[in-house]
Amino acid sequence: MKQSGIGLLLIGHGASQGGGGPVRRLAERLGAMGRFDQVAACFWKEQPFVSEGLSLISTPTVLTVPVFATEGRIAKELIPVEMGLEGDVTRLADGRLVYYLHPVGVHPGLAGLAQSRAEQAAKLAGFAIGRTGLMLIAHGNKQGGSARTSAETLAARLRSFKRWAEVTVMFLEEEPKATDWQGRLQSQDIVVLPLLLAEGQHVARDVAPLFGLSQLSG
Repeated sequence: MKQSGIGLLLIGHGASQGGGGPVRRLAERLGAMGRFDQVAACFWKEQPFVSEGLSLISTPTVLTVPVFATEGRIAKELIPVEMGLEGDVTRLADGRLVYYLHPVGVHPGLAGLAQSRAEQAAKLAGFAIGRTGLMLIAHGNKQGGSARTSAETLAARLRSFKRWAEVTVMFLEEEPKATDWQGRLQSQDIVVLPLLLAEGQHVARDVAPLFGLSQLSG
């Protein structure tokens, strides 16, 4: 059913050299579904920037969704300030009502999706899931904060499924560092699941080479 009078604004991280392709494609797919009157995307580090985001949607009600893996400082604090939002719900001077939602990466359904994705990879590799370790790799933040908490919460949820021999989480920008992954798990077979919501430079440049790969498998 179409949400009449409601627009959807996706907020991606992006990169200075471009990297918002996956979020742009997601916006196009959601727009094609016809569930919202308007769908657009803006970015923290590329055009259109988050400061321009609300100018892309003219509906009376605007749902803004950070397409981030965790609820870190950028999604929780910096983006709302840049957009001039006052909290979870903001009435703009032009009368529009803007809802600022939690990042998609903290949705309760993510654990099930991550579990399904990792199990599929294990089966394709011929690993016995009960004897396989699962390593999550999150971005993290050098200054710490809630981004770490989100990743650790997901790891705890995956442990609760009791499907894997062990589950650990490592980070690109804080301890324990993903660069020191060897020896962190006791399992001989390991599935690595990056908690990064776009196939940008971190996946290709930072994660894949850690395991002697030119790219990670789909």
